Amino acid sequence: MKFSRASGLQANADKSSLYIAGVADHIKQELLKELGYTEGTMPFRYLGVPLASKKLSVNQFMPLIEKITVKVTCWSAKLLSYSGRVHLIKTFLWTRAITISKKALVAWKTVCKPQAGIETITIPTAASWVVRKILGTRDMLIQRQAGQDDLMKGFVKAQKGGKFSTKKMYTYIMPTFPRVEWKSITLQQGVTRTLWRRLCNWLGIQRSIQDWKSEIAWISDVAKKNAGAAEIKTSFFVTIVYIIWRERNMIRFQRGRLCMEKTLKEIVMHIHLRGQHKAKWKHLLHALNNYP
Repeated sequence: MKFSRASGLQANADKSSLYIAGVADHIKQELLKELGYTEGTMPFRYLGVPLASKKLSVNQFMPLIEKITVKVTCWSAKLLSYSGRVHLIKTFLWTRAITISKKALVAWKTVCKPQAGIETITIPTAASWVVRKILGTRDMLIQRQAGQDDLMKGFVKAQKGGKFSTKKMYTYIMPTFPRVEWKSITLQQGVTRTLWRRLCNWLGIQRSIQDWKSEIAWISDVAKKNAGAAEIKTSFFVTIVYIIWRERNMIRFQRGRLCMEKTLKEIVMHIHLRGQHKAKWKHLLHALNNYP
């Protein structure tokens, strides 16, 4: 009753029964009268499974297992990877059951048999997303080839060693753009011109600070090198870029304020922590064991 008052929920007496065992008959009658429920008898079913005072057998559990299996197979089919879907198709398409069987109800050549020409077939609304994507790619190829007659030429260009290559097809249908000059840089964390100068001196970088385009060209050349010093400089550069962006947002949107010394320590600590997992950095970091 406390739960009922707190939650507003009430037990449905018409759908509830009381199951009593191991008590005297007069106590049982008092319980039934007090609670207002009818007396139930064993066994009874709950969620399709018979409940009894004895241990249930496998056959008694089967109705529930079958219901769960139907739900799980439907759910798993939506979340499986491509290879998982292939395995699932092989399991159900030939046997129509989850049990392993050597029966082949549908031949593979029949499954793969085209229903219409790939150039003219309409995209079925009831088809799986994989089929719709494949046929949608067909439309992209037709537009790229400027005509249906040239569709097969697109598939020929997507072959590698006489076999279809997903990578080549992707490269073929995607537009191509020139690579940016700063492709070797991976942005991480960073500050202002004064911070930049102090950190350059800390790292022993003897060069004057120039405009953004010149700085990008400089660090791009540095990032192409494989030496530990080059990696440290690249990490330092992208750290500063990130912190400049972060602090600008803090000032603009959250009325923050740049703390020079705190930011310098943050960058130095980041470089040292990152260098703990890089063998090429360790001997270089001994010379940087101080704050700028």
